[in-house]
Amino acid sequence: MALVGDSAGGGLALSILGDTATASPTIAAIAVFSPWLDLAMTGASVNDPGIHDPIFQPVMLAGPAQVYLAGVDPKDGRASPLYAVPEIVPPLLIEVGGDEILLDDSHRYAAVAASRGGEVRLEVFEGLHHVFQGATRYLPAARRSLDRVAAFLTGHWAE
Repeated sequence: MALVGDSAGGGLALSILGDTATASPTIAAIAVFSPWLDLAMTGASVNDPGIHDPIFQPVMLAGPAQVYLAGVDPKDGRASPLYAVPEIVPPLLIEVGGDEILLDDSHRYAAVAASRGGEVRLEVFEGLHHVFQGATRYLPAARRSLDRVAAFLTGHWAE
C-alpha cells in the first residue's frame, strides 16, 4: 500500500509509522504535501516574518492543535510525527511550498528520516503556498507536482 496525505493528513500518514514501522503493514511508499508534523509549532518558519503564508498564521493553527491534542503533550509522537521518526522509513516524498509556515516541519522530518538511511525526497516549491497541489486548475506547478508524485509511487510498487 501507499500512503498519501496533505496538511494534517500528511501528518497522520507519517504518524502511522510511529516508532513501530517494522510491525506495520507493508508500505511501498509515502507522499505527503505540506505535512503538519509538529503540533508544538517549534519550527523557525512558524514565526518567520520572511514567510508570507497566504493560508495559515500561527494563531490559526493553535486552536485546532489544542482541540486535537486534548491535553496530550504536543511533542508526543503520536500527534506530532516529527518527534517519532522511526528507524525504518519507507521511500518518502515530501512536497512543500516555499511560502508556508509549515516549511521547517518538512525540512526537519526529512533530515532525520534521511539520516536513518531511507530514500527521502524533499521538494520545496518556491513562491507557492500550503497544499498548492489542490489548485491544478490554475497552477501548472500543481499539475507537474501530482505527475511527479504519481511517478514516485508507481516506481515503488512491488512487482
